[in-house]
Amino acid sequence: MKMPICDLCLRSNTLCKRCEKKLREKKITELDIEMARTLYAIDRRYGIGNVTFKKSFESDGLIVMMVGKGDVGNIVGKRGKIIRILKRKFNKKIRVIEETDNIKELVAEIISPARVMGMNIIYPVSGSAINKIRIDETSKDKMPADVSVIEDIVKRIIKKDIKIVLE
Repeated sequence: MKMPICDLCLRSNTLCKRCEKKLREKKITELDIEMARTLYAIDRRYGIGNVTFKKSFESDGLIVMMVGKGDVGNIVGKRGKIIRILKRKFNKKIRVIEETDNIKELVAEIISPARVMGMNIIYPVSGSAINKIRIDETSKDKMPADVSVIEDIVKRIIKKDIKIVLE
């Protein structure tokens, strides 16, 4: 397993100097540490496999876990067993997404089974470009959280300004 903290820190309740520095520099968060330790414990019991956990983002009852390419299935587990354990542990909705540079794919994974209709880039006179994601309004109820929550998480993931609109 590849985690944002080292093996020693995964097994103990303390952080080594290197991992402590990552936390101070905000390269990792307390949620990343707790999620990594939880995944480590689950792996010891159920054998998740060789997965890469990159980062987690939380906003208003929704946690989005970013994992390496092809690792979503292992994190979800057979019949959703692993994801159910994580949902019970954190008492929040959890979405597992693959690391990607494609904004449209990223949003589609987070809001699934709701449907992304398209994406436009708006160039306002007053500032930098804004990515406008259009979502089918009829699938609004299928989204895991409110539009503002999803916007917040996506902005933190891509570090760019986005606007999600329902059409």
